[in-house]
Amino acid sequence: MNRQYRYFAILAGMRTGSNLLEERLNSLDGIHSFGELFNPAFVGHANQTEMFGLSPSDIASKPDQFLDHLIENEKGLPGFRLFEGHNQHILDKCLTDPACAKIVLRRNPVDSFVSLRIAQATNQWRMNDASNAKKARIDFDVAEFTEYFERNRDHYSYIARTMGAAGETAFMLDYTQLNDPSILEGLARFLGVEPIDFRRNSATKKQNPEPLSQKVRNYQEMIAQLGDLDPLGLFNDPSFEPHRAPAVKSYYISAANQLQYLPIEGGPNDTVISWMRDLAQGEEVLSGYSQKALRTWKRDTPGHVAFAVIRHPALRAWHAYKTHLIEPGRSNFTALRQDMIQLYGVALPDIGKVSDHSTETLKTGFLSFLKFLQANLANQTKIRIDASWASQVATIDAYGNFSPVHLLLKEDDLERELSYIANRVGASAIPPKLDVSLSAEFLRIYDAEVESAVRNVYRRDYMAFGFGDWGRA
Repeated sequence: MNRQYRYFAILAGMRTGSNLLEERLNSLDGIHSFGELFNPAFVGHANQTEMFGLSPSDIASKPDQFLDHLIENEKGLPGFRLFEGHNQHILDKCLTDPACAKIVLRRNPVDSFVSLRIAQATNQWRMNDASNAKKARIDFDVAEFTEYFERNRDHYSYIARTMGAAGETAFMLDYTQLNDPSILEGLARFLGVEPIDFRRNSATKKQNPEPLSQKVRNYQEMIAQLGDLDPLGLFNDPSFEPHRAPAVKSYYISAANQLQYLPIEGGPNDTVISWMRDLAQGEEVLSGYSQKALRTWKRDTPGHVAFAVIRHPALRAWHAYKTHLIEPGRSNFTALRQDMIQLYGVALPDIGKVSDHSTETLKTGFLSFLKFLQANLANQTKIRIDASWASQVATIDAYGNFSPVHLLLKEDDLERELSYIANRVGASAIPPKLDVSLSAEFLRIYDAEVESAVRNVYRRDYMAFGFGDWGRA
């Protein structure tokens, strides 16, 4: 690709995700970000005292010569992270230099402020796995935050004003976009290099994925001090779950009834597919379509209905726990099970039928699994986020990247809602063959403690789909 820049600068601040962004950029061929080259305390990264034989004080005295040396001696496109308090001369040069690719990275200042205070309290500034996580809760000081907010606001305003006056522009990034493959691909093109598949996990993990209410001791006082408005997105429920692929080959198509079913792993899929076949009265219900073939079918089938069925998060988590981690058979995840036990201390029961275990053993193991899931869904562990326990919001979002889901049904209302679909496509309603065995097993261990633990894991699913407590959803 054509390259118009000689170097790049990540214009950001502490706790904005710049480490993760730098890691993403360094995975691209021809890109090398060297860290905080103009930090007055070190060169590049913590405890690094020199580069090209120059110390921080040497660089501060001759910043232009240092930058020129970097550009001339790096074969690819070199870059660095530049924060407030770093070399002001270099900041001004980058903002006005057409040869510099400018990447402006921002984050909700309340989140970055709280993250900064937690990092200062734990002395953990970067994390690669949840097993090494250090946790702390902080007291929110509104005076400190106000000073931080105003300094942060003024810094970014200066960046925008200086670039505007010079007729320069930048690639704008928000912290929430650092795991968005399409945005990262656009950034690669902006820098003039070929994109890669950004869906793979990164080594840098989100350190504190919990909502602010779990990170700030005086949360209610903080809310009162900042007022009733929410201009900074204080009540956003943070999500660091990676983007998922639409998994088009898993869709089921009933040409007889113009139905397209988008199954969600861990849902009542056998029930729905069996109902589709009964409704088709002997005609085929097929899966395995390619994206091209499915687009052709959709174009040739006006009036088709694309639907998915969502299951209560508590029952779905139980299904994943039972099916993949307890019961023997083809679906047992042997390697994942061992990693959960050995790396993260998940108290899983011995492999066997659910009926072989006591209620206490099953409940203890399930609560331990849920604790692991909270870190896993925040992308903090080495274990993959399996489709069977990924959030249903993430799965529906992935489907929407290919084509929209027309109808979302809830399993608790399945008979009534499938009857509606049958009527909508002009078929005679046929009741589904409901299987209540999963619910009966889950009832053995379900209580308020289990419900609360599931809510901590699947807050987004509860909010997005309006779930109440299991059994009263």
